[in-house]
Amino acid sequence: MPHSAPHTRPPKLPSVASTELHDITLSDITLGTRFKYSLPQAPLPPPLPARDIEPLPLGLIAAVLAWGAKFSEHPIIVHDRQSNKDKSSVLARSLVKKAREVADTDRVFRIATPDNVFICLLLEPLQSHMAHDPDGFHGFWLNSGIRHMLELRVNYRIGTIPTNDSQGASIVMSWWMACLADGFSSAYFRSKPILDDDDYNIQALSNSTFLASSETLGVGTPAEVSTWYSALHILACEVRRMSRLLWTPVVATEGVPAKVIQDTMTRLNRWRDGYLNAVGVPSNFEADWNFVAAVSACSSDASFHVMFIILHQAVEDFGIRDLQRGSDPSGINADIESLQSTLAGEAMHSALRIAALTGVLTTNGYLRLDPNVLHYSTYAAGLLLARQGRPETVNCITGLRQYAFAYEEAHTQADELESILATFNRERTQREQGDERHSAPSPSTYNRMGQTPFAAGLPAVSMHHPSHGSIMTYGGAEVSNTQYGMYESLSGMPGGQQPSSHDGSQYNTFPSRR
Repeated sequence: MPHSAPHTRPPKLPSVASTELHDITLSDITLGTRFKYSLPQAPLPPPLPARDIEPLPLGLIAAVLAWGAKFSEHPIIVHDRQSNKDKSSVLARSLVKKAREVADTDRVFRIATPDNVFICLLLEPLQSHMAHDPDGFHGFWLNSGIRHMLELRVNYRIGTIPTNDSQGASIVMSWWMACLADGFSSAYFRSKPILDDDDYNIQALSNSTFLASSETLGVGTPAEVSTWYSALHILACEVRRMSRLLWTPVVATEGVPAKVIQDTMTRLNRWRDGYLNAVGVPSNFEADWNFVAAVSACSSDASFHVMFIILHQAVEDFGIRDLQRGSDPSGINADIESLQSTLAGEAMHSALRIAALTGVLTTNGYLRLDPNVLHYSTYAAGLLLARQGRPETVNCITGLRQYAFAYEEAHTQADELESILATFNRERTQREQGDERHSAPSPSTYNRMGQTPFAAGLPAVSMHHPSHGSIMTYGGAEVSNTQYGMYESLSGMPGGQQPSSHDGSQYNTFPSRR
């Protein structure tokens, strides 16, 4: 009879959730959730083609199971969330970790195959957004997937993979999704993008590319999906350009050149004029929009507006190079300061709009099912609003709390916003008590302190006035798109030239939904 090892710890008793897990099939919990909620917003890959011979790779199965567990409302996973103080699911977190381990074991990041591309691009959005989190977003899986597609020559118009079959169509869609992710993540996390504009001449997405997937997933007509991809790709190109100009050691040391600020704002405004009406939130926002339509429109809208916040924060952190080099007798500094003020106004307007959109989605419970698309925009907008002591921060905090249903790091971000807002309000109260103890508050102070927060249950309605542009209304309080100079031309900068677009033909206006 074998002897047991001395001084061994008794095995840890399994939890109730773990015990009950043996009585069910985990795939029944997670697969349905993945294909019902997260697949329409992150269609990688599209509906899997039937395989008569080769089985599905273990890494792909593990990634899909991890996706489903994050958003599942099965009683066992719900009980698991309720058993933890931060309301996160240990089971879901374990499945994400296991999916990475399976991918590592199968050398998914080293071997370039279409299946490994899908696995890499599915794993990346599952990671935490916290910079200090060892399991956080570091771009590793996204970079691996892009490198695989470059090796497979997917970026060539005539590559090594035929695009007339289901797998070829899937890899083409994966390429364009990776292009978007590479561009936007470079701005979100202050890194250089992997791709350049001349790194690919792959065929543009056509309506036929989305014919099968759009009908299966209910994401709109093929023409609408193609329009969305094309518009977001143009924006991603502009974002890549901005990232290459901002995230350099020279800019971090010497400041952002004023011309970079002006050109970037001009390019963003040009995209707005050509595309926002087609892919953003329309003025006649329909109350019966489904989850996919609402989140798609709000994410496109927020992805555009958050770029002004990112540019403004870069200026706040690095300064403007032209101002740091001393005064200029020609009076150019006054124009630069005006440009800086305009940017600050645009960033504040963008934060208010994102907060409003977050309120709409939170009210409908959509953020708990959103696969990390609006996460960064909500956090960045809330950070700017909290630092300014704006009560609209409440919308972003509430939205992040709902996001934490699937992404537990959102709780930490919500706590951070609450702390910043509380500190600002406490310091403001102390200043008012010390400096204005015997004086009546000014009208501006009274109005600011009397503002009503955008509560989570307060719906936002977007209306259109011919002379005032689009108006976002929050419980009767109107905030115009033009209130913060959103549509003002960037004139007054001497010597500033209107930059040429990535491709002038790309800015043909799409049909408006407004």
